[in-house]
Amino acid sequence: MKSKSAILVLALLTLFLFNANADLKFESLDLNQDNKLLFTAQATAPVYGSYNSSFEGKLDTKFLRHLTWFPESISYLSSSNQLQIQNRFGVFRTKVSGGDVSPVAGLSSFLNGGEVGIGKLGPVQASPDGRFVSYIRPTSSARGDLILYDIQERKDYVISTATELTLSTLPVRWASDSSICVYQKNGRLHYFSLNQAQAGKMPDEKLRSIGPGTIASVTFGFNNELIYVSGKLVYEIRAGELFTRSFYQDFLKPGKIIGRLPQGFDAIFDRFWVAPSGRMLLLDKGGNNIFLYLLGIDDYDREAKAVELPYLLLPRYMELKQVLWSNDDRITLLTSNRTGPILRSIFYRLDTSNVSRASRFVVLESPASSKLVSNGTLTQVLLVTPTGVQVRNYHDWALLREIRHPEPLHAIWVEANDFVIAGRWYTELVRLPAAVADSLYRQFLFFSQAEAQGFDKETGLPVIKSKDQVRTNDEGKWLSREPYLVNEAVSANQSYRVYLETLYSGPYVNLVMVRKTQDLGTFQLFDPPKTTFEELLAGAGSEPVNFEHFQHGNRLRRRSVSLTFNAIDSADGLGQILATLDSYNVKATFFVSGEFIRRFPGASREIAEAGHEIGNLFYQYFNMSDPRYQISADFIKQGLARNEDDFNEATGQELTLLWRTPYYIVNDMILKAGRELNYTMVGKDVDSLDSVTRFQGIGLNQLYQDAASLVEFVIKQKKPGSVIAMTVGRPGFDENIANGRDDYLFQKLDVLINGLLQRGYEIVPVSALIEQAR
Repeated sequence: MKSKSAILVLALLTLFLFNANADLKFESLDLNQDNKLLFTAQATAPVYGSYNSSFEGKLDTKFLRHLTWFPESISYLSSSNQLQIQNRFGVFRTKVSGGDVSPVAGLSSFLNGGEVGIGKLGPVQASPDGRFVSYIRPTSSARGDLILYDIQERKDYVISTATELTLSTLPVRWASDSSICVYQKNGRLHYFSLNQAQAGKMPDEKLRSIGPGTIASVTFGFNNELIYVSGKLVYEIRAGELFTRSFYQDFLKPGKIIGRLPQGFDAIFDRFWVAPSGRMLLLDKGGNNIFLYLLGIDDYDREAKAVELPYLLLPRYMELKQVLWSNDDRITLLTSNRTGPILRSIFYRLDTSNVSRASRFVVLESPASSKLVSNGTLTQVLLVTPTGVQVRNYHDWALLREIRHPEPLHAIWVEANDFVIAGRWYTELVRLPAAVADSLYRQFLFFSQAEAQGFDKETGLPVIKSKDQVRTNDEGKWLSREPYLVNEAVSANQSYRVYLETLYSGPYVNLVMVRKTQDLGTFQLFDPPKTTFEELLAGAGSEPVNFEHFQHGNRLRRRSVSLTFNAIDSADGLGQILATLDSYNVKATFFVSGEFIRRFPGASREIAEAGHEIGNLFYQYFNMSDPRYQISADFIKQGLARNEDDFNEATGQELTLLWRTPYYIVNDMILKAGRELNYTMVGKDVDSLDSVTRFQGIGLNQLYQDAASLVEFVIKQKKPGSVIAMTVGRPGFDENIANGRDDYLFQKLDVLINGLLQRGYEIVPVSALIEQAR
């Protein structure tokens, strides 16, 4: 009886003390005498951190409208002269000239009853003409339907089903005339023709296949031709060829060959860009080897001459972020560090107008910058810096203007001399004057978020203050207002009383409730989310926690899991792993082997400097249960100590007293030897199976799954307290033998983290999971 009471108390404490993983919090209620309510919703977004969105509600009609629009992403639709803004409350559009910012009709948004997004948002991509919007509608934790939504006709086209979710860029490429798009699915590329779809004559998907590859394998050229790289060959494909080869694709090659690469294109790790002239190709091999190749040259031509082509080797911690290639053959590269609080950017320039032995990448003046944006003619570029936006002449890199703006996030050209700065606090239009000495034209467009808000003392209209802007909203128009004088916030008037009601599960911390003071009815201003977090007690039982061989944490107290990464003998993908963890502000636990430290001391330093917890994976990586080896307690102690020494020499830091053996081999002697050095053995509760390769021996490996399936597997297997095991690198990879994997779980790490967050889980290092279990 006593134990049942204890369990009941624990369950009640769990219910009433924890909704720690909720993502949205409503606050700052302010009700006026006209029954209008101001309130804010505080959300947390990967990369951007916490921000608030302001709303005005009319209690008589339950009508809601946005007052601020945080630009998690923003794009320009030239055909309609509109800006498209996306955040976790929906997708919105507004005229560049200013005016109402409205949700895109037909797409889910908070105002039409949709739920606020958790984690990273699935990308929404508009066609070049702005008429169509493409996105993935999730059907599972890692897959969904690829949708093309016709805004004009308000009609959905399902381009493809069971498409792998992506949270970085949508796996879609559009032709410039919006007539056709190419998309990626299950390691193959397909086309989708709008003309065929609208005429009801769309062939089956298997007849629309272009060939193997990812979306990184294709780009549209400047004459709307499709450039496709497969293996060592570069193809040019005209739209008509895509249609005519449908029934003959098994033996008809895709287009004509316009170039050859000296090494095969890896569609997972490589990227390419083609010159506007179509004469050259820039290849990013593996993320840090940058090559220039000439196209259209027959390497068996007797008249061809040997050419020494430029090459750039980037450090592993640097990432190639953007490439611009002008009509006069000047390439500009923006590189930056992947992680860390201090943004380091380096710009490289290569003149390809006359490639010769003397052609070299040169370093340009490099202000701290996160984005490089060109105008249509590539005569001027915008550099987004922490304090504003620089305007530079592209040809000679001369600084033309520097516009101060508080915490800019994005900049985007909309006309030859007009651009938009979208910042953390507000978004504005800037027009460059004809003469450098003349003043800039600056037009406020909308608030991103409010520092303060209230009802104006004179007019009673909503007023928002954000940095250097104070404006009042009159029927959708933002008017300047100085000084900021508002009425004191109140929560009741003669008709209504408003308050916040706490929720104990799900993505919202609370709801805005309205109480009628006349007939004493109570209602919710908006519907609660349909999403509920998984019950802590459901199916968990009371599995005991083993603190000597820690394999999982407490199943009952909170939804916490740990992500662990074994760094064994490959550093491939490490940069992507660290960047993804950093974007979510998640700390993981890495276990590094002596082989990894010796091969990759720089990568070991990068893990340490990123602030992650690092455990010991022993000095040598081998199977300790192999009868050929005699394993003693002294051997275990010496192997742990030597790995500590090597790690300290490489990084200047100490390993934590967490360890795991290679292949998770454990016996009493191994446990005791580690315990005598104050080490805690860490096992695994969920094996992601990401180290399983496609082939085993001479046959297919039955345990092999693609990366999307691995995400679904981990999401299904995890429980509160789970220790999830993953791998750094490319297990089994050999460029000469097809025995590795087709894709890797670290490419879908953001999808996995999103899936955990959406189910109410927090992600903590193993040491925190241990403390939570005590």
